[in-house]
Amino acid sequence: MSANKIIVPVKGVDQQHELSILVNLVDTKLSQIKNQHEFFVLRRFLGISFEDVLKNWFSVCEKIRTPSRLAVSILSSDKVWLNIEFLSLMQALEGFHRALYPGTYTSDKEYEAVKLKLYEALPTGISEGHKEALKSKIKYGNDISLSRRITELGKMFSSEVRKALFGSLEKPAREWVETRNYYTHWDEVLSEVALSGSEMYNSICRLKLFLRALYLDLMKIPQEEILRALQGKSSEAQYLLQINREEGTKTPKN
Repeated sequence: MSANKIIVPVKGVDQQHELSILVNLVDTKLSQIKNQHEFFVLRRFLGISFEDVLKNWFSVCEKIRTPSRLAVSILSSDKVWLNIEFLSLMQALEGFHRALYPGTYTSDKEYEAVKLKLYEALPTGISEGHKEALKSKIKYGNDISLSRRITELGKMFSSEVRKALFGSLEKPAREWVETRNYYTHWDEVLSEVALSGSEMYNSICRLKLFLRALYLDLMKIPQEEILRALQGKSSEAQYLLQINREEGTKTPKN
Protein backbone atom coordinates (compact mmCIF):
# COMPACT_ATOMS: atom_id res chain seq x y z
CA MET A 1 0.00 0.00 0.00
CA SER A 2 1.08 3.58 -0.47
CA ALA A 3 1.58 6.12 2.29
CA ASN A 4 -1.15 8.73 2.75
CA LYS A 5 1.34 11.42 3.74
CA ILE A 6 4.88 11.97 4.96
CA ILE A 7 5.67 15.17 6.86
CA VAL A 8 8.73 16.50 8.69
CA PRO A 9 8.91 19.26 11.31
CA VAL A 10 10.80 22.37 10.22
CA LYS A 11 11.79 24.99 12.78
CA GLY A 12 11.22 28.57 11.75
CA VAL A 13 12.32 31.78 13.40
CA ASP A 14 9.62 31.79 16.05
CA GLN A 15 7.56 28.64 15.42
CA GLN A 16 7.61 25.15 14.00
CA HIS A 17 6.07 24.25 10.64
CA GLU A 18 5.25 20.96 8.99
CA LEU A 19 6.63 20.28 5.53
CA SER A 20 5.08 17.67 3.23
CA ILE A 21 7.69 15.54 1.45
CA LEU A 22 5.32 13.16 -0.35
CA VAL A 23 3.98 13.47 -3.86
CA ASN A 24 0.83 11.35 -4.04
CA LEU A 25 0.29 9.32 -7.19
CA VAL A 26 -3.24 9.88 -8.45
CA ASP A 27 -3.69 6.30 -9.63
CA THR A 28 -2.41 4.68 -6.43
CA LYS A 29 -4.89 3.05 -4.07
CA LEU A 30 -4.66 4.26 -0.48
CA SER A 31 -5.10 2.08 2.58
CA GLN A 32 -8.63 1.34 3.73
CA ILE A 33 -7.49 -0.57 6.83
CA LYS A 34 -9.18 0.47 10.10
CA ASN A 35 -8.12 -2.24 12.58
CA GLN A 36 -4.62 -3.31 13.58
CA HIS A 37 -5.22 -7.01 12.95
CA GLU A 38 -5.93 -6.26 9.28
CA PHE A 39 -2.33 -5.20 8.65
CA PHE A 40 -0.07 -7.91 7.23
CA VAL A 41 2.75 -6.84 9.56
CA LEU A 42 2.74 -4.31 12.40
CA ARG A 43 5.59 -1.88 12.90
CA ARG A 44 6.28 -3.16 16.41
CA PHE A 45 6.90 -6.62 14.92
CA LEU A 46 9.43 -5.51 12.32
CA GLY A 47 12.31 -6.72 14.48
CA ILE A 48 14.37 -3.62 13.58
CA SER A 49 13.76 0.10 14.01
CA PHE A 50 11.63 1.92 11.46
CA GLU A 51 14.60 4.24 10.92
CA ASP A 52 16.66 1.25 9.77
CA VAL A 53 13.82 0.09 7.51
CA LEU A 54 13.90 3.45 5.73
CA LYS A 55 17.69 3.42 5.47
CA ASN A 56 17.63 -0.10 4.05
CA TRP A 57 15.00 0.89 1.50
CA PHE A 58 16.79 3.99 0.27
CA SER A 59 20.02 1.99 -0.09
CA VAL A 60 18.40 -0.23 -2.76
CA CYS A 61 15.43 1.74 -4.10
CA GLU A 62 17.18 2.89 -7.29
CA LYS A 63 17.95 -0.71 -8.28
CA ILE A 64 14.45 -1.97 -7.52
CA ARG A 65 12.44 1.09 -8.55
CA THR A 66 10.71 -0.28 -11.67
CA PRO A 67 9.90 -3.78 -10.33
CA SER A 68 8.66 -2.27 -7.06
CA ARG A 69 6.28 0.02 -8.95
CA LEU A 70 4.87 -3.01 -10.74
CA ALA A 71 4.52 -4.79 -7.37
CA VAL A 72 2.69 -1.84 -5.80
CA SER A 73 0.46 -1.56 -8.86
CA ILE A 74 -0.71 -5.16 -8.83
CA LEU A 75 -0.94 -5.47 -5.02
CA SER A 76 -3.12 -2.36 -4.82
CA SER A 77 -5.37 -3.28 -7.75
CA ASP A 78 -8.74 -4.95 -7.47
CA LYS A 79 -11.25 -6.48 -9.90
CA VAL A 80 -8.41 -7.80 -12.05
CA TRP A 81 -8.98 -10.93 -14.11
CA LEU A 82 -7.24 -13.93 -12.56
CA ASN A 83 -4.90 -14.64 -15.47
CA ILE A 84 -3.86 -10.97 -15.75
CA GLU A 85 -3.20 -10.78 -12.00
CA PHE A 86 -1.26 -14.04 -12.08
CA LEU A 87 0.94 -12.98 -15.01
CA SER A 88 1.62 -9.57 -13.44
CA LEU A 89 2.72 -11.17 -10.19
CA MET A 90 5.06 -13.52 -12.04
CA GLN A 91 6.49 -10.53 -13.90
CA ALA A 92 6.99 -8.66 -10.61
CA LEU A 93 8.91 -11.64 -9.20
CA GLU A 94 11.06 -11.92 -12.32
CA GLY A 95 11.77 -8.17 -12.19
CA PHE A 96 12.76 -8.44 -8.52
CA HIS A 97 15.38 -11.08 -9.35
CA ARG A 98 16.65 -9.30 -12.46
CA ALA A 99 17.11 -6.04 -10.55
CA LEU A 100 19.11 -7.49 -7.68
CA TYR A 101 20.84 -10.74 -8.62
CA PRO A 102 23.01 -12.20 -11.40
CA GLY A 103 20.94 -13.90 -14.05
CA THR A 104 23.30 -15.41 -16.61
CA TYR A 105 24.90 -18.81 -17.13
CA THR A 106 28.30 -17.33 -17.94
CA SER A 107 29.90 -13.89 -18.18
CA ASP A 108 28.83 -11.52 -20.95
CA LYS A 109 32.36 -11.63 -22.35
CA GLU A 110 32.39 -15.42 -22.54
CA TYR A 111 28.93 -15.55 -24.05
CA GLU A 112 29.89 -13.08 -26.76
CA ALA A 113 32.09 -15.73 -28.38
CA VAL A 114 29.30 -18.33 -28.08
CA LYS A 115 26.81 -15.89 -29.59
CA LEU A 116 29.03 -15.20 -32.62
CA LYS A 117 29.48 -18.92 -33.30
CA LEU A 118 25.73 -19.47 -33.10
CA TYR A 119 25.16 -16.58 -35.51
CA GLU A 120 27.64 -18.13 -37.95
CA ALA A 121 25.87 -21.50 -37.69
CA LEU A 122 22.50 -20.15 -38.84
CA PRO A 123 21.35 -21.79 -42.12
CA THR A 124 21.80 -19.63 -45.21
CA GLY A 125 18.53 -20.67 -46.85
CA ILE A 126 16.11 -19.18 -44.31
CA SER A 127 14.32 -15.84 -44.72
CA GLU A 128 15.68 -12.64 -43.22
CA GLY A 129 12.72 -12.42 -40.85
CA HIS A 130 13.34 -15.95 -39.57
CA LYS A 131 17.06 -15.22 -39.22
CA GLU A 132 16.38 -12.09 -37.17
CA ALA A 133 13.97 -14.00 -34.93
CA LEU A 134 16.64 -16.65 -34.26
CA LYS A 135 19.26 -13.97 -33.59
CA SER A 136 16.91 -12.40 -31.07
CA LYS A 137 16.61 -15.72 -29.22
CA ILE A 138 20.39 -16.20 -29.31
CA LYS A 139 20.88 -12.66 -27.94
CA TYR A 140 19.07 -13.64 -24.74
CA GLY A 141 20.36 -17.21 -24.66
CA ASN A 142 22.65 -16.46 -21.71
CA ASP A 143 19.76 -15.47 -19.43
CA ILE A 144 18.82 -18.07 -16.84
CA SER A 145 15.28 -19.42 -16.97
CA LEU A 146 12.34 -17.93 -15.10
CA SER A 147 11.99 -21.22 -13.23
CA ARG A 148 15.53 -20.90 -11.90
CA ARG A 149 14.99 -17.26 -10.93
CA ILE A 150 11.84 -18.08 -8.95
CA THR A 151 13.51 -21.08 -7.31
CA GLU A 152 16.51 -18.99 -6.25
CA LEU A 153 14.21 -16.39 -4.70
CA GLY A 154 12.43 -19.11 -2.72
CA LYS A 155 15.73 -20.45 -1.37
CA MET A 156 16.38 -17.11 0.32
CA PHE A 157 13.97 -18.11 3.12
CA SER A 158 14.21 -20.54 6.00
CA SER A 159 12.48 -23.92 5.86
CA GLU A 160 9.68 -22.63 8.12
CA VAL A 161 9.00 -19.61 5.92
CA ARG A 162 9.13 -21.71 2.74
CA LYS A 163 6.67 -24.19 4.22
CA ALA A 164 4.28 -21.34 5.05
CA LEU A 165 4.63 -19.73 1.61
CA PHE A 166 4.69 -22.79 -0.62
CA GLY A 167 3.20 -25.64 1.39
CA SER A 168 4.75 -29.01 2.16
CA LEU A 169 7.01 -29.00 -0.94
CA GLU A 170 8.77 -25.89 0.45
CA LYS A 171 9.43 -24.50 -3.04
CA PRO A 172 7.52 -22.59 -5.73
CA ALA A 173 5.16 -24.85 -7.68
CA ARG A 174 6.42 -25.86 -11.14
CA GLU A 175 2.90 -25.12 -12.44
CA TRP A 176 3.50 -21.40 -11.86
CA VAL A 177 6.11 -21.19 -14.60
CA GLU A 178 4.29 -23.63 -16.87
CA THR A 179 1.09 -21.58 -16.56
CA ARG A 180 2.96 -18.37 -17.27
CA ASN A 181 4.58 -19.97 -20.33
CA TYR A 182 1.21 -21.25 -21.53
CA TYR A 183 -0.38 -17.78 -21.43
CA THR A 184 2.76 -16.23 -22.95
CA HIS A 185 3.43 -18.69 -25.80
CA TRP A 186 0.05 -20.48 -26.12
CA ASP A 187 1.77 -23.86 -26.27
CA GLU A 188 -1.13 -26.33 -26.18
CA VAL A 189 1.11 -28.99 -24.63
CA LEU A 190 1.30 -26.79 -21.52
CA SER A 191 -2.47 -26.38 -21.37
CA GLU A 192 -2.68 -29.81 -19.76
CA VAL A 193 -0.53 -28.74 -16.79
CA ALA A 194 -1.59 -25.07 -16.52
CA LEU A 195 -3.41 -24.03 -13.36
CA SER A 196 -7.19 -24.22 -13.28
CA GLY A 197 -9.31 -21.32 -12.01
CA SER A 198 -9.39 -22.35 -8.35
CA GLU A 199 -5.73 -23.42 -8.42
CA MET A 200 -4.76 -20.07 -9.92
CA TYR A 201 -6.76 -18.22 -7.25
CA ASN A 202 -4.85 -20.03 -4.49
CA SER A 203 -1.54 -19.53 -6.29
CA ILE A 204 -2.20 -15.79 -6.52
CA CYS A 205 -2.54 -15.71 -2.72
CA ARG A 206 0.84 -17.45 -2.40
CA LEU A 207 2.46 -15.20 -5.02
CA LYS A 208 1.29 -12.02 -3.31
CA LEU A 209 2.66 -13.12 0.04
CA PHE A 210 5.87 -14.38 -1.60
CA LEU A 211 6.33 -10.90 -3.08
CA ARG A 212 5.61 -9.20 0.26
CA ALA A 213 8.03 -11.54 2.05
CA LEU A 214 10.78 -10.74 -0.47
CA TYR A 215 10.44 -6.99 0.08
CA LEU A 216 10.41 -7.45 3.85
CA ASP A 217 13.55 -9.58 3.58
CA LEU A 218 15.11 -6.91 1.36
CA MET A 219 14.53 -4.42 4.19
CA LYS A 220 16.40 -6.86 6.47
CA ILE A 221 13.31 -7.75 8.51
CA PRO A 222 14.22 -10.92 10.48
CA GLN A 223 12.71 -14.04 8.96
CA GLU A 224 11.08 -15.02 12.24
CA GLU A 225 9.03 -11.81 11.97
CA ILE A 226 8.17 -12.60 8.36
CA LEU A 227 6.95 -16.00 9.54
CA ARG A 228 4.91 -14.30 12.27
CA ALA A 229 3.23 -12.17 9.58
CA LEU A 230 2.51 -15.23 7.42
CA GLN A 231 0.84 -16.89 10.40
CA GLY A 232 -0.87 -13.70 11.58
CA LYS A 233 -4.46 -12.45 11.68
CA SER A 234 -4.56 -10.48 8.45
CA SER A 235 -7.02 -11.76 5.85
CA GLU A 236 -4.15 -12.72 3.51
CA ALA A 237 -2.36 -14.72 6.20
CA GLN A 238 -5.56 -16.43 7.31
CA TYR A 239 -6.37 -17.48 3.76
CA LEU A 240 -2.83 -18.82 3.34
CA LEU A 241 -3.25 -20.91 6.49
CA GLN A 242 -6.53 -22.25 5.09
CA ILE A 243 -4.88 -23.18 1.78
CA ASN A 244 -2.05 -24.98 3.57
CA ARG A 245 -4.52 -26.93 5.73
CA GLU A 246 -6.58 -27.96 2.72
CA GLU A 247 -3.61 -28.92 0.57
CA GLY A 248 -2.13 -30.86 3.46
CA THR A 249 -5.07 -33.25 3.35
CA LYS A 250 -4.72 -33.94 -0.40
CA THR A 251 -2.59 -36.63 -2.04
CA PRO A 252 0.53 -34.96 -3.53
CA LYS A 253 0.89 -34.95 -7.32
CA ASN A 254 3.56 -37.20 -8.81
